Amino acid sequence: AAAAAANTAAAAGSTAAADVATVNGNVVDDQEITPVPRVPNVKRPTSAPARGSLEELESLLGRRERRRTSARVDADYNPDEEDDDEESDDSHEDDDESDDGEQDKKGGEDEDCMIVEPAAHEPAASDAADSERKRSKNGTKVALADRLKAFPHENFTIEASTLFCTICGTEVSNKRSTIKKHIITLKHVTGKKAFVRPRLTVVQAFNNAATASGRESILSAAHRQYRLFASAEWLRAGLPLAKIGVLERIRALGTAYSLTDNSNLAKDYIPLMQTAMMSKLKMELNRKELSVCFDGTGFFGEAFAIVIRFVDDAGSIQERLARLRLLDESMNAKAIAKCVHDAIQHLEINSPSVLFFNSDGVSSNKAANSHLEFFYEHSHHVICVSHTLNNAGKTHTLAAVKQFLALWTAIFKNSESARSTWQRTTKSGAQPTSSKTRWWSYFEQAEYVFRRWQHIMPFLLGDYGFTKEARQALVDFLHHGDNELRVRVQLAALVDVGTAIVKCTYFLEGSRPLAVVLSECVSLLAAHFRTMPYPELDTLCSGYPAITAAMKQEAIDALAPVVEYFRTRFEGDACQFAETLSLFEAAALARPGTFKLFYGDGSEARLLVIRRMVERFNCYRLSPGEVNALMREAAMYNHAAEDGVEGENMALMLDKLVLWWRERHSLSAWRKFAHRMFLMQPASASVERVFSVLNGVFGKQQSQAMADYVETTLMLKVNFPDTTSVHDLFSI
Repeated sequence: AAAAAANTAAAAGSTAAADVATVNGNVVDDQEITPVPRVPNVKRPTSAPARGSLEELESLLGRRERRRTSARVDADYNPDEEDDDEESDDSHEDDDESDDGEQDKKGGEDEDCMIVEPAAHEPAASDAADSERKRSKNGTKVALADRLKAFPHENFTIEASTLFCTICGTEVSNKRSTIKKHIITLKHVTGKKAFVRPRLTVVQAFNNAATASGRESILSAAHRQYRLFASAEWLRAGLPLAKIGVLERIRALGTAYSLTDNSNLAKDYIPLMQTAMMSKLKMELNRKELSVCFDGTGFFGEAFAIVIRFVDDAGSIQERLARLRLLDESMNAKAIAKCVHDAIQHLEINSPSVLFFNSDGVSSNKAANSHLEFFYEHSHHVICVSHTLNNAGKTHTLAAVKQFLALWTAIFKNSESARSTWQRTTKSGAQPTSSKTRWWSYFEQAEYVFRRWQHIMPFLLGDYGFTKEARQALVDFLHHGDNELRVRVQLAALVDVGTAIVKCTYFLEGSRPLAVVLSECVSLLAAHFRTMPYPELDTLCSGYPAITAAMKQEAIDALAPVVEYFRTRFEGDACQFAETLSLFEAAALARPGTFKLFYGDGSEARLLVIRRMVERFNCYRLSPGEVNALMREAAMYNHAAEDGVEGENMALMLDKLVLWWRERHSLSAWRKFAHRMFLMQPASASVERVFSVLNGVFGKQQSQAMADYVETTLMLKVNFPDTTSVHDLFSI
């Protein structure tokens, strides 16, 4: 193109161009011509040079050189990694200065681009900027993450591989000189003073931190989010993180991202999960009244769990695991109280919002509650009724039954052949196993063998090649004297006494609003013990004349401690749980059918009884004004109770009760009262369920798992069931 331009110029100026033989120092027409130096950024002359003159030739050659330079720069340009050497900076600064000069000539039309001198107390450049400038002089390419470090207080972020100013809402070049000029513009300086950093989600904050630190900076935000969600789903399934490599086979089916090893996932994402779950739990518990259940177990040395129960905005009962601590040894009362108090404070819960504490009757838990009363004076400690009933069953003195069950369990303890043979010959399901922690496990065993007694002796005398010594030991015991009849008589008496109390214990283990029916359950159980029928024992004695009256009375006397234990704790005004039972009696008013019985004809005497019952909660956040509001709505409540939820099935009735109160917005005072009663659980089964999950998920292979790993897994599995999406968890 330059040669063609030269030929054109020569043809146009025939006389002048013909005399020109050489240029740039050569002699033309016996005269030496001084060459015109070529300046890269020189402006074009205001008047065009003479056609065919030397000036026009030099202008054409200069424009050609600039086009070649521009093409070379465009070919080497990379928005993420750009050569930022000093020569390039100087040239661009010259361009910027010329542009600024032209803008000044326009009279400062854009006020936002005015340059503001930095304040005296602000350094011109940070240490990171100095080190970055040295790398620039050496020709090292500067990453976007380094720009964030060099200008940490200017609210820059990285979006789509571009430096973005959140204050001005514009993209900024990665060049240091351009950034320095941008941060001293009037728009940036004034916007920085009024800028409020937007609230980031947990994932966005993690992405910014990972990009700024350089850790996993090569991963995209979507890739990091994929790893987070995959790890959360894996832990929620109760699977060890060390086996997450199996997802690589799933990834090969179409997922675009890969996972790292389990150590990196545990280090990077478990703390993020904990932060997200705690944030969500704080949002759920904000301005909610609640109850706190706590207990410990011997699994993993010593595990201590805290579960919070509340009613959400939709009127549904929710339970959340708030803390799971793994300890080397048991805690005393002060340590338990401190752990519970710290967990409540960590969730930013106000002390008046805690209405009830729930635990078993262990002495350390009772003493811990006395310490908690100092901080939560309006709360009430509810002793677990299920634990008390289970302890009542342990007081029997049926010696023959205890010895028989010990020998019977030894046969199946370590022999799979014995277990399979028994199931095949009896055509029955697997027999219950003995457990030191599961309530009434020995009763389940006793009832199981009592119902299948006809199969026991043929099995013990069968010609099998397993556990011969254990089977023979049990045969010898039964054939000694009248032990066989004695065992059967005691088993029958145990089934008669234990059936009612075991059913009541298991019913109170649920998460339904059991406070409204506990008083009825205790009354039915007390009536059963007063009459004390023995249908199984009477049937057995009538079929075997060899069973003497003394043998029958011996079995009844051996169960007398069970009945006495129950009566000292649940019967009479002077019983151990008299105050708690009075609260549960008043809580039954949240049940429409019970309220109608107390309301009757609506006379003043009836209303006075209802007032006295609800006033039992005066010291537990029920003010006199709220009591008056309840009495004003009593007639409306009685009318609405006509379409109550009573039925023969108590469990189904409780499920309907929650839905019934959810729709009773017109009874605002009684609706609030009912929701408070839903929090007063008569059992600490919620914590026991956490321990069951802990025992099922973490076996011997994971006995050395870290505490945060165990707690995160349990919180994901208990607080967020399979119906909940992890996207909902991390979108806060």
